[in-house]
Amino acid sequence: MSEQKLNILIVEDDPLFAVELEMLIIELDYNVLARVDNSGEALEVIMTDSPDFILMDVDIKGKMTGLEIGEKIKHLDIPICFITSYGDEEHYKQAQKSNMVGYLVKPVNKYSLKSAIALAIQSLKPNPVTDVENELGEDQSEDEFILKDYLFFKKKGAYKKVFINEILFLEADGDYVNVHLKGKEKFTTRMRLSDMESQLPEETYMRVHRSYIINLEKIEAINFQINTLEIDGHRIPISRSNKDKLQQSVRKFK
Repeated sequence: MSEQKLNILIVEDDPLFAVELEMLIIELDYNVLARVDNSGEALEVIMTDSPDFILMDVDIKGKMTGLEIGEKIKHLDIPICFITSYGDEEHYKQAQKSNMVGYLVKPVNKYSLKSAIALAIQSLKPNPVTDVENELGEDQSEDEFILKDYLFFKKKGAYKKVFINEILFLEADGDYVNVHLKGKEKFTTRMRLSDMESQLPEETYMRVHRSYIINLEKIEAINFQINTLEIDGHRIPISRSNKDKLQQSVRKFK
């Protein structure tokens, strides 16, 4: 599978509540990267495994509080949702000094946690676009977008990550774009093909037809006599205007 579940780090020193959070995260179809109860382990996981999102208790074991860890790692731009037993102004103001995207007061339920994660992902978004129903016919209420080396999209109500270099090709389909991955897997977005093209690395991705952008590294066969190429069993047309450019690009990959 090319899609990746979001990795969430739980930093919570109440073992029963930590297990409860883990169960909620799994139920929401996300991955628990680790569950730790102290500042030392929390920093080690953050620095070595780069979680996508952190659920951080305000008061934890160790030399630092959850709030102090938040301030220390602010430069990493990892979204943090703080969890606390208190709803006081002082803790909230201190939490704002970090990359806070949520502040939940115990007890936490499934829906408040789901909203916090959605807000966290949205906080990363550089360019908003409109969502549509995906290939499973599910209504997508949040935006899909490209960020750094991967693309976020929603599937079954949960955000997924697709690494850019695993995209085989993109196909315009009316007002939509089908993003094809290995093994016939795909998802559909309303992000325009030209917008996708502007954000993909030009040394690897190339528009070979007005309706197709391909990953040059994934080409399996090319027939310049009939102007077609093959990727993962798909036959893709090559327009005359892009033929010469493609020939030059293919030579570079030899």
